Amino acid sequence: MHVAQGSAPLRFTWEQALHNRITQRYRIRATKVHFMDFKQASNMRKRIYQLAVPSQGGDQLSRIYDYFIIIVAVISLVPLAFKSGELPDILQSALNAFEIVTVYILTFDYVMRWVSADFSGKFHDWRDFVLYPLRLSAIIDLLGILPSLGIIPSQFMFLRIFRIVKVFAYSRHFRMMGRMLNRQRSALLSVLAVTCCYILFIALVVFSLEPDTFDGFFEACLWATTSLTSTSYGDIMPTTWVGKFVSQIGTIIGIAVIALPSGIIAGGYITELRASHESEDYFNFNDELLFDGKAITAYSSPRQYAQQNPQVVHYAKVMAICCVANFVLYELASYTALPVWLDTTGTAIAAFVLEPAAGIFVGFVNNLLLAAQSGGAGGILFLSESAAVAIIYGKLFKRGEKVSAKTVVKTLLLVVVICTLLQLCITNIYDDKISGSFAYLSDALQSTGTAKLLADALAIFLDRLVDSIAVMVIFLGTRFFYERHSTKQAE
Repeated sequence: MHVAQGSAPLRFTWEQALHNRITQRYRIRATKVHFMDFKQASNMRKRIYQLAVPSQGGDQLSRIYDYFIIIVAVISLVPLAFKSGELPDILQSALNAFEIVTVYILTFDYVMRWVSADFSGKFHDWRDFVLYPLRLSAIIDLLGILPSLGIIPSQFMFLRIFRIVKVFAYSRHFRMMGRMLNRQRSALLSVLAVTCCYILFIALVVFSLEPDTFDGFFEACLWATTSLTSTSYGDIMPTTWVGKFVSQIGTIIGIAVIALPSGIIAGGYITELRASHESEDYFNFNDELLFDGKAITAYSSPRQYAQQNPQVVHYAKVMAICCVANFVLYELASYTALPVWLDTTGTAIAAFVLEPAAGIFVGFVNNLLLAAQSGGAGGILFLSESAAVAIIYGKLFKRGEKVSAKTVVKTLLLVVVICTLLQLCITNIYDDKISGSFAYLSDALQSTGTAKLLADALAIFLDRLVDSIAVMVIFLGTRFFYERHSTKQAE
């Protein structure tokens, strides 16, 4: 390839070739999205990120949210202090309702962090959303939520204690401790290796000298560990003078070994404490994402806040209307016994009018209301279907662009297939029978010898197909009137 003199060499990667191929094939506008261009990023997701992370700067609303989540995480552990069946029926019902509310709030916090994962991730693109569940903090949060959803055995209900980790995450001193451990990890791992070698060496020596004193080598290691930490009860100890002498030497050396991590941790914490006093941005996550608005107390009245923040008011109005639409349409379909659900209609509309994150929020409210009716926290898993609908509609339908039959068919196929797989997984997790207008089809197919999984999949697929077509019809009608109203306002 000929390159003009003085110009930069052309670089044509496979990613650019794929991008050009897709652009030419589907006639997509070739606009490059920079996920790190926070000025062009979604204002709602940016605000979600500012609320989800510990408060920075003078963000009062984020500080209020921090205290709220801390309080919810602490009081959500109250049910662990009571045995099942110990309380009267009224108090037990209240405790169960309390558990449902708290687990939904903690799930909402988990979803907020997920939808803003690209702001805090390493890649700042779709890969951060995929990798977010694998983060240590996300795994800990999920472990604290799963026991309340009924998808793991009751013996693991103690995992809810992981919710207390949220308190540590919002504490500045615990965050300083985390940074210190991260920076001193090499030294601490070296000390850990020395400690393990010491325990194995002493255990091997004493076990070889006095094999009858210990039931096995593991018990010898337990004795060496308790001797190192000076927590031995004296129930197991060497009996020969050689064993006692080795034990004394090992204890003296163990004092020096056990003191090493204390010095490393103390020195590292003092260094971090000094750095936090010298730098005002020590606790800030990203300077470009700092809240730059006015504090809530700076507004004299809610009306003044609404006048100066019209976009917030617009988002709130649209999401409220969509939440009501979800609930009303679902109740209407149930009352008239129509073979549809219609509980994702408002979710799709919010994702189109605003953005996918708004649709996910509307879907969350809808699932919370349905959980209040059913009296169980397991319904939160159906939020995955609402999230899928919000993302698909928000990405495939753009404001101001003409709707093609290809887009409609593609949306229906994606929604039906993904929601069928999700509902099939949820049904098998709870080992429950499928619900819906086509549930009878599953029983009919199973009576003919069809496998239960296949019969359920076909019944759910038909159920989701009919519902998705109904949602699409309402969505397209709403979209038509919305675009028409927007055009009149622009004129």
